[in-house]
Amino acid sequence: MGEIAVVGGTGFLGRHVCSALQEAGWTVRPLSRRNGCDARSIDPDRLLGCEAVVNLAGIKREEGDPDLPGSPRRPGRAPGPRR
Repeated sequence: MGEIAVVGGTGFLGRHVCSALQEAGWTVRPLSRRNGCDARSIDPDRLLGCEAVVNLAGIKREEGDPDLPGSPRRPGRAPGPRR
């Protein structure tokens, strides 16, 4: 089989997925903050040669202005950061 990139590959879920992919015969390229890869802006060169990408990146906390369009917000929650 070929090579597959796993974004979040060193996290709780990613470690198990990477192991399963390796057992299935894939060459795995784990990408994570631990090895200098920010899931919000992945350098396309890091994906060269990969046949597929699995995104398992988790968000520990929301960043930015929650009042901006497109920002995630829970239903029923007042605008702005909770302090």
